[in-house]
Amino acid sequence: MKSFREWKRGHIAEKKGALEELRLAIDYYKGNGLPQSYEQAIAWAKKALEHGETRAKPFLEEMERFYAAVKGDADVAYRIALDYFYGSKNLRKDYEQAQKFAELALKNGHKSAGLLLEDIEIELLEEEDDF
Repeated sequence: MKSFREWKRGHIAEKKGALEELRLAIDYYKGNGLPQSYEQAIAWAKKALEHGETRAKPFLEEMERFYAAVKGDADVAYRIALDYFYGSKNLRKDYEQAQKFAELALKNGHKSAGLLLEDIEIELLEEEDDF
């Protein structure tokens, strides 16, 4: 069940239109003032796209990828971990996020995720040494 705050934000987004729907999708993705939810982020991004906000398309594609990883797709989780490890067009280099998705990939049976986790650990230790 949605809280009053969630209901109100959704109501405002529907009245203001596609850009506000995309902003709401991003807030759900990040958990900005709302519970973090890939499902809600995807739903609001779809609404924004349907209402003509073309910037919602790449965001929606990323959210669907993240959702697949969280729901157990080991290959997708591994590719997201690699994107965070090396940095990609859509994701900046972030070893902690890389670790999170590599652990998810390993948990769901990806064979190479353990090796990636070792590389991530090395990078995290080197970052600590830099401080």
